[in-house]
This record gives sequence, structure tokens and C-alpha cells, in this order.
Amino acid sequence: MAGNVKEWCWNPAGERRAILGGGWNEPRYMYTDEDAQDPLARAPEYGFRCALYPEPVPAAAFAPVSRPVRDYATEKPVSNDVFEVFRRLYAYDKTPLDAKTDSADESSEYFRKERVS
Repeated sequence: MAGNVKEWCWNPAGERRAILGGGWNEPRYMYTDEDAQDPLARAPEYGFRCALYPEPVPAAAFAPVSRPVRDYATEKPVSNDVFEVFRRLYAYDKTPLDAKTDSADESSEYFRKERVS
């Protein structure tokens, strides 16, 4: 679930507990990221959901979770040809942007909203 609170889960994750979802004050993409926190940690974006299950829940639903970790020290570089393809994805014409601010909304103390063209 995204945009409300991160939800505490029963599942241990090492010395921590799984906490999933996205908090109201986090970037939108965070709701898909796995997280684990100290079970005694408290924050405004941490919460829980009560559930009543009509049938017994499989034991696997409460199993420990592990977060895969990628070891970049063991990664092999791509070939020069593949790298060139990736490099071209970020190529652009180096011309002046000539950007201008069309409007600015400063009505909130928490943000400034601008329309730029």
C-alpha cells in the first residue's frame, strides 16, 4: 500500500522487523522498496493494519525475510559496445536551454511551485 503509513509486519529480518509499503512523507517509489527497522522504532509514517483471517494463515507468511544484497565488487563490466549504447542514451544537443519561469506559487511555507518552459 502506498501513501498512508509503512506497515509493520510480523516477519523478522535479522534483528529487525519487516516494515513494508510507503509512508505519506516518502517519495512515491518507496512503497515498492523492502525495509526493516528496529521493532521499537517509532515514526509518524510507521503504522499497522489489523486483519481478521477467515482461515488459518500459512506459517510461511510469518517466515523471516531476507533482503538480497548486490555485491558490486564482483560485478563484471560490460563490453565497450554495450557501454556505447548506454552512453548514447544520455546524449543530448549541447545548446542553450533558454529556460524561463512562467509562474511561481509561493503560497505555502513548505514548498515553492514553479512552471518552467
